[in-house]
Amino acid sequence: MRRVATRSVALLLAACALLATPSMVLAKDVPLRIYLDGRPLDRKTSSGLVHRGVSFINVVRATKAFSGLLIFGKNDRSVQVTIRQHRAAFVIGQRGGMLLERPTIFPAPPFELYGDIYVPLTAIAILADVRVSVDVERGVARLTTGQQSGRLPAAHASESGLSWLPARVGATSR
Repeated sequence: MRRVATRSVALLLAACALLATPSMVLAKDVPLRIYLDGRPLDRKTSSGLVHRGVSFINVVRATKAFSGLLIFGKNDRSVQVTIRQHRAAFVIGQRGGMLLERPTIFPAPPFELYGDIYVPLTAIAILADVRVSVDVERGVARLTTGQQSGRLPAAHASESGLSWLPARVGATSR
């Protein structure tokens, strides 16, 4: 009897562990080391990841890097980010949100992973008015301030769903 109870508890714990693991993370996800003007946002761990072909950044690390303001919603799983007087609003699990005071459909919904919230890297780059380039093979994303191209490439704009934007970000991928 005791042996059956022990096995039952072990199975129950294993099932809880599987359910507690975020379903958003896939084996194909690629961690991203994110650099701002050549300096890593975090020296110990990656600050972003490529999930389902879209680059994401940890919203807390991004906001700190640009000395922004971060507000978490109480009951609606929302996050508001203000960087350099520009604002974005995200809702975990929903593609719709606000960017630069306009309704926007993001390329993929923000998500939570192990208590951290990840938002599309393109949206943060637009808020901070920086250039972004992502090298998925090397697991590196580079954000560069100053000397903006002033154009959002048409292919990138249509893929990200942000084609309405005044051209603010130049993005390249290798």
